[in-house]
Amino acid sequence: MRGARIFVAVVYVILGAAFLASSGILIAEFRADDWFGIVVAHSHLFFFFAVFGILALAAFYLPSVVFTHLYWTHLPYGRLRYVLGLIVIATLSGAVGWWLDAKPRAIWEVSPRALAADKGEAVACGASGSTCRRAPILDVLAGLREQAQHRVGLSKFARTCAVDPLLDMPEDMTKERWCFPAQSSLDGNACCRVQARFAEAVARLEADPEQRSLTAKFDVVFMPLKIFFVVILVVIGGLLAAWRNKLTSSTSISSPIWSAGSSSARSPCCSGR
Repeated sequence: MRGARIFVAVVYVILGAAFLASSGILIAEFRADDWFGIVVAHSHLFFFFAVFGILALAAFYLPSVVFTHLYWTHLPYGRLRYVLGLIVIATLSGAVGWWLDAKPRAIWEVSPRALAADKGEAVACGASGSTCRRAPILDVLAGLREQAQHRVGLSKFARTCAVDPLLDMPEDMTKERWCFPAQSSLDGNACCRVQARFAEAVARLEADPEQRSLTAKFDVVFMPLKIFFVVILVVIGGLLAAWRNKLTSSTSISSPIWSAGSSSARSPCCSGR
């Protein structure tokens, strides 16, 4: 199993290095800004894969070696099935990564220089032509982090902007509440307009290659690797469950035969008396 151990170790080291590099590049690039707030806001990408991902790789290393050796050495057409399986998983990971590379865009996809240059803008947020102010992106991020440190959650500030026109207007849309993108209290409709303009501003900056962050450029490579890791864990977990069922079924079938044989050997009628 030496070859299987080496192959799986190389693949897992590459995946683990990608997890650490993804978080490390973000921290290095945004070290002068609120890098911790960005990591916390997107912990599923920059914390989960850096910590729990490596722990999962260590936990699944031995099962991966066993299945690699099994398919490569013992099963009929195992090598062909193994290679085709890796190709399918890699293709699926790339396709999902390409599909996820779309709006809405995240703040970490914009370069620190572009974020620092953003000063906000006026937004038409009322039916009578009144305007609101979209706060600068970094100020919104700082406000979110500050409030999150003093509150259990921020879900009560969320707005349901996708209102069904055939139903009554939700009561919370007519009341004023703190709107983070505007850094002021607004009713639901006004806050939704400012929130939409905030998302558009982030997407506009990300769409310009000159304003795109280094982290976003490397994420084109890192994201498929993260998806590949998730799919591999799902496949190995499914194989472990399938083989466990096979072993359980084999044991349950063989147990009555063994029990019958044992009882026959001990019964008086078969003891030669």
